Parts: sequence; C-alpha cells; structure tokens
Amino acid sequence: MKKNILILGGSRFIGYLMLSKLIKDGHNITIFNRQLSVPPAPFPKAITFFRGNRNHPQDLEHLFDQRYYDAIIDISGFTPDHVEPIIKKYSSRIGQYIFISTTSVFKTPPPNPMTEESPRIFLKNTYGGDKALTEDLLLDCKKVLPVTIFRPQAVIGPYEPNLEGLVFYRIINNFPILVRKNINVQINHLLVFDLIRAITLSIGNSKTFGKVYNIANDDKLNLIEFINLCGKICLITPIIKHEEMISKYKNINFIKKRRHVDFFAVWSEFDLVCNNSLVKKELKIKFTSIKESLSIIYSWLMKDVKRLNYFSLRGEQYILYNLSVPFYQQCVWKIINFFKVHINKFKQSLRRINFLRNTYHFFKHIKYKCRRL
Repeated sequence: MKKNILILGGSRFIGYLMLSKLIKDGHNITIFNRQLSVPPAPFPKAITFFRGNRNHPQDLEHLFDQRYYDAIIDISGFTPDHVEPIIKKYSSRIGQYIFISTTSVFKTPPPNPMTEESPRIFLKNTYGGDKALTEDLLLDCKKVLPVTIFRPQAVIGPYEPNLEGLVFYRIINNFPILVRKNINVQINHLLVFDLIRAITLSIGNSKTFGKVYNIANDDKLNLIEFINLCGKICLITPIIKHEEMISKYKNINFIKKRRHVDFFAVWSEFDLVCNNSLVKKELKIKFTSIKESLSIIYSWLMKDVKRLNYFSLRGEQYILYNLSVPFYQQCVWKIINFFKVHINKFKQSLRRINFLRNTYHFFKHIKYKCRRL
C-alpha cells in the first residue's frame, strides 16, 4: 500500500538510495534536512522537500503541521536531543519510528560475534554512546509509538565506496596498498541495498515493533582477504606493503587528504563480527555476499572511471613508494597552498557580502509591505 514516509536526512548515500527505492515502490516521500549537502545525483521529481533544522522547534512545527506520516526513517538522529522533541510533541502524527543506529553502540572491544544483547556504551558526547542513549529513549516510548531500530555494520555501496574505492584505485593504477599491523582483524560488511531492503520490509510490519536488529552480511574476512578479493574482481594482483617493511614516510606534511581517503588502508583495530540471525529470521532477508557486493561497487566505479580519481592523493607516487619529494615539487605545492588559502578567503568574503545584500533587500521588502498595510 502507498504510504506517507518522512526521511530525516536523506541527501547522501544511504538516504539518497533509500528514497529512490521508496519512490519506485510508489510511496509518498517527504525529505527534511538542512539541504547543505549536494546529492550524488538529481532527486526524483515526486519528492516533497522541507528545508529546516531539527534543532529548531519552529521548523519541526512546520514539518508536522496537519500532517500524518505512516513511518519516519531517521538517518540524521545522533543524540537524544535530536529525537526527544519529535516523539514528545508529535508521536500522535507518526505511525512508526524507524531509527538507524550503529554497531558502534557496543563496548569496545566488542564480543565476537556481537548480538543485540551485547553490552553497550552510554558515554555522552561520543558517537556510539549518544546513539545508545537515543536507542533507549525510543524503546522507552515503544508502548505509545511503534519503534524499530537497525544497527548497520560497515555499510558499503555506490556513492560512498570509501575503502573499497581506494583499494580498487590503487590496484588498477599499480600502486601499493599500505597496511598496518591489524591485518588479521575480521569484519563483516553490509551492502547498502540490503539495508534498504530490510528497512522497507519493516515498514508497517508489526513483527518489528519494539525490536532492535543488528544487520550485516554473512561473510567475515580480514583486510588481506578483502584486498585480495578486490584484486580477483579486477583480475589484477594487488601490491601490498606492510608498515614494518617501510622505514619512514617522508612526505606526510604534503598530503592533502580527502573525505574517507587515506594513504593507509583504514581497518578496525578489533574484530567487528555482527550476528545477523534475528533480522534474517524475522524479515526473511538473504544477504548479498561480500564478493557480489564488491563486484557491484567495482561495476559502478568503472561506469565512470573519473569516479576513481576521487581516491588520488597529491604526490602519491612519492608517498606510496616512500620516496623523497624533489625540492622543486615541494615549492610548487607550497605556492599552490598559498593561493588556495587566499582564494578561499576571497570566496568567503563574497558569500558574506551576498548574505548582507540579501538580508538588506529582505528587510526592505518587509518595510514596503508594512507601509502598504
């Protein structure tokens, strides 16, 4: 049945792919966020947008004014303060609250495997601690508001490939993949489309009311196995360099990192193996294997090879082979940095001027309206 669904967040990765799926399924979708992030692709035309900040009561009042949502999918809730105003004032206008939590709620190092009942951390002002506190806040309201909580583990997929994109980039370009000592740590991942399928199966499903689900696929593997699997998909043997094999990185100061891009392959320091038996039992979901998941990501990257350029680093030919940077190259980078800083300052000044100009015209317009009244 067609439902009215509100997504809190929704401009990037999980939210964007989820709203696209829900639109295809014929639901009415409303997106509420600050509209600060550029979506990875154009939004479907059928979406209703509310621009606002969930920390501002007037924005929430406008969002829920004379509206009823069969389900809320909360991606952007990180603390109890993000959620409490909604459930306290507007729970009568919500059919079901689906909260996207995280396996970071568990104490570290977590047990292997992690179950829904594993000990959690409740330390305020930490990512996992705040999520755990928010979980409990919602579960305390489950008698008056149907609540479903998912704890995704290591989500991977198109639009934000993170480690897998970095590994594919290095393999294809014949660059070494640098690893630290935590290569034997095991993790199981979750393809983003499996998470979306679980969420859609939970909408309006009374079996899921008041439940918490750990969610990850069935395959656990360590970093070396992960890299070698990417190599098999590329049909190229990866070059792996261990930290202890390299004397000293000479070029750290010249690295200009990007979001989710490092010169080391980032991997957990302890096992992150998630038990998924409950979600499989109650939602009858079958998970995509890690090999198929990585193949999907590889195909998406290769549809537009420019996507791989995101994972390049300045001077990586020196960094990855631990070579000294020529003096002339250091000078060029310093000159580039100098001009970039001043260009960014100039852009900020233009934004301030534009803001002041718009504010002036806004109040001038209000003044004109008041005179007419």
